[in-house]
Amino acid sequence: MITEQRKKIIINDLNEAIKLFQRIKNDDGPGSAEYCDYHPFYENTNEHLAHLLRPITIPSDSKILTVLASGDQPFNFINNGATYVDTFDINKLTEYYALGFKRTALLSLSYEQYLSLFFSNDNEEAEQLENYVIESMPEDYKCFWKEYKYVIKNLGYKASAFDLSIDDIRDDYYIKNNYLLNEKVYKEFQQKLLNAKINFTHANVTDLSTKFSQYNLVYLSNVMDYYKTVLYTDVSPQEALLKAVELTKEIYAKNVLNPGELMFSFFGTGYANEVFIDPTVEGEKRMYYAPYTYPSHRGLKKGKGLW
Repeated sequence: MITEQRKKIIINDLNEAIKLFQRIKNDDGPGSAEYCDYHPFYENTNEHLAHLLRPITIPSDSKILTVLASGDQPFNFINNGATYVDTFDINKLTEYYALGFKRTALLSLSYEQYLSLFFSNDNEEAEQLENYVIESMPEDYKCFWKEYKYVIKNLGYKASAFDLSIDDIRDDYYIKNNYLLNEKVYKEFQQKLLNAKINFTHANVTDLSTKFSQYNLVYLSNVMDYYKTVLYTDVSPQEALLKAVELTKEIYAKNVLNPGELMFSFFGTGYANEVFIDPTVEGEKRMYYAPYTYPSHRGLKKGKGLW
């Protein structure tokens, strides 16, 4: 049963998603990822998470905070042992995609079906699988996607949940996720995901110190790109870098438990050669980073930080 308050949120988000679709079809943008409440979501991660998380041990009682994004970030943590993950994202549509469409696909499709849904050339098969996934969703997410597809079809288009997605790394995304390594791992992950809880809060990185508590592990993904292209565009690169460092230090101090870890990665931001100097380690807290995770991932560097 969907509450009236939840229905109002869904209707508003649905209307904004339809507006976004129309802007994309009319070439009015955005055609790529932007940082706002409603913009295209990535179908799959551009980070090599299977490699990035390999050295990390995650006890089941760990408190984890991560971006939601395509959903791959919390899914990989769950496959590594987490049972409860708090997530955030500035893009409200990531909830409907990652926790509605993608999570349901993972729970309801076989390994081969899941891979076919995302990169098969058989459009008829993909449409059948997509419709099956939508019918299998929790009621609130099913309401969103069924109504979305209905409206888009009435506008004269062949509707799909992927209309609002960015798929520039579709060809090899499965090797980047530790839950998709093979069929055996996938089946084991399905049970882990079924028993895990993922919570979503609409927020951006500047909200972390006030909207969230402390965690054993905080994963900020490609946060430096957000710092550079959105938060600090009105100052010099040198000043932007200092501001980015100070904000990350604040997050580290307020949101990371002791002992605890903060992780993030780079995806072509241009900061990587400038920002890393020896860290100040407080207690047993640690900061990790993985520069250039895609396409030329260099591996996890331990003991490096932002100050």
